[in-house]
Amino acid sequence: MTAQQSLTYDAFVALAMADPAVVGLVLKGSRAHDGMATEHSDHDLYVVLADGTATDLRRFTGHRTSRLDLVIVSLAEFRAAGMPGHERYALARARIVLDRPAGGIADFGGDR
Repeated sequence: MTAQQSLTYDAFVALAMADPAVVGLVLKGSRAHDGMATEHSDHDLYVVLADGTATDLRRFTGHRTSRLDLVIVSLAEFRAAGMPGHERYALARARIVLDRPAGGIADFGGDR
């Protein structure tokens, strides 16, 4: 996938789930809530990587289109964003798409 416009949510999720560096995927915004999305809604997706890991998915850093916005962060950065960061409310109401044991995404304040 070289053209940003051709990258879909489903295609990216499949790529991310196949990558062992990804410990979590978190969908926020209107697509995270039943009945809230419209035909104009995009997918706002946090891609959480294990701390200190290398992955080719970093090439999508800053990916932003009318259908898919990606925020690629380390686990430590993700935890900092939601507690008590500016994303706290959005992340508290987000939908967890993937939470591998090494991520502990669903654990608020957890040590995993």
